[in-house]
Amino acid sequence: MTYKMCKNKVISLFMALVCGILTCTNLQAAEGNYKVKAVFLFKFFKYISWPDGAGMEKTICVYGQNPFGKSLDYIIKNKLSSAEYKVNYIDDVAEVKGCRLLFIGKSQDKVATVLAAIKQEEGILSVSDINGFARKGGGIEFVDHPNKIGLLLNVSAFTHAGLNASSKLMKIVKTVQ
Repeated sequence: MTYKMCKNKVISLFMALVCGILTCTNLQAAEGNYKVKAVFLFKFFKYISWPDGAGMEKTICVYGQNPFGKSLDYIIKNKLSSAEYKVNYIDDVAEVKGCRLLFIGKSQDKVATVLAAIKQEEGILSVSDINGFARKGGGIEFVDHPNKIGLLLNVSAFTHAGLNASSKLMKIVKTVQ
């Protein structure tokens, strides 16, 4: 093998290694973002009041593919009271009825159908990281930025669902109508 061929193989191997490292880094960053988003979902119960108040069951439903991995279940098991909080993974809009907070995963292409079903139910907060979700009628949209996660809150969706955001939450969100 000539020097030039050997050099090209080393460069190719190096580039493949760099691409692999960058891909792993991006996957870890995405995984980390979903861990932060999982914490946000639980924190929303503290900063949002629902129409039927304090006696409600705090149920988070994940509609579609679960991007959180085991994060939601881990938080309940190790950080919160499992008697007070529940997580349901649902695939059918009909199962929305028992949800207080509904996370709609990016895998869902039927967002409009889900939102139509939610609008029939008072007291359900819809949350997603689908681009444009809040502007399409969703309650809260996670917006990924480098090194942080932003929140867009749809004031009309909150009003329709009978939800009230605390002043502390309103300080950290951007609002849309």
